[in-house]
Amino acid sequence: LLEEAGGRLHRKDYPAAIEKFNLVLKIDPNNVTALRNLGAICMDSNDPKNGKDYFERAYKIDPNDPAVNNNLGAIASNEKKSDLAIQFFQSAVRLDNTNVNFKVNLALEYARAKQNGKAMPLLKEIDSLSPDIPVVLYTLGNCYASIGKLDSAETCFDRAVNKGEKVDDLFFHRGTVKQALKKVEQAEKDYLMALEINAKNIPCRQELGM
Repeated sequence: LLEEAGGRLHRKDYPAAIEKFNLVLKIDPNNVTALRNLGAICMDSNDPKNGKDYFERAYKIDPNDPAVNNNLGAIASNEKKSDLAIQFFQSAVRLDNTNVNFKVNLALEYARAKQNGKAMPLLKEIDSLSPDIPVVLYTLGNCYASIGKLDSAETCFDRAVNKGEKVDDLFFHRGTVKQALKKVEQAEKDYLMALEINAKNIPCRQELGM
């Protein structure tokens, strides 16, 4: 039954998956896999309240499930509870040190919390294991820029752009770095590209004197 529910989930047949997972829970109310997957369905269906409830129920049964810890970390991050998010992400990484996504989530939360001393080594580790993840390169670039290592920041931003990442803040921050490196024409192109992606990017408009 659990395997059948998982198959429905894989095909994104959510109504059927929910029905099957609930049947599993009738037989085994403490089935962490069913609870975790129901939580994931809720989160993917823009129902974070029920998603959180399922993950919290799963956590009470098995606090050592890495995916449950990771999901609770993501929920805490969305709720702007950075300290709690870091705790959950740290647990997820400790419980499954091979999962790159867990490490990415922890590194990004460190960066959001301005804990660059913890973020940078982890971002570098991730980049050595799985090169060219755009959000990792972008965040690492910002960390380098914050400590004045502009050449390294530029390299990271260039690599992110070369992977096809089109986010206005990426081009804006690359532009500020290029401007600081006296590459004025390249900086202006980045600002213009940022505005092409998001015409409401106020810092970018200010840099262009708009």
